[in-house]
Amino acid sequence: MNSMPAITTPTPVDESMIADVLRRAHQAAEELNDPHAARTVLLVAQAFADALVLADPDFDRLRFIETATEG
Repeated sequence: MNSMPAITTPTPVDESMIADVLRRAHQAAEELNDPHAARTVLLVAQAFADALVLADPDFDRLRFIETATEG
């Protein structure tokens, strides 16, 4: 049987990489003049920020969201 191995420990994430991917997606949505897609990216950025602040209470949630949606 070919199955995926179980993940036993969380992998550290690079918040700047996540913000960059979200920023590019947000920028693409704006270039396509698609406000629904841009809002969706904002909601995803907020979800990532919420998860990152749980891992690190000193995490700058607002800065992350601003970086992920600037353009």
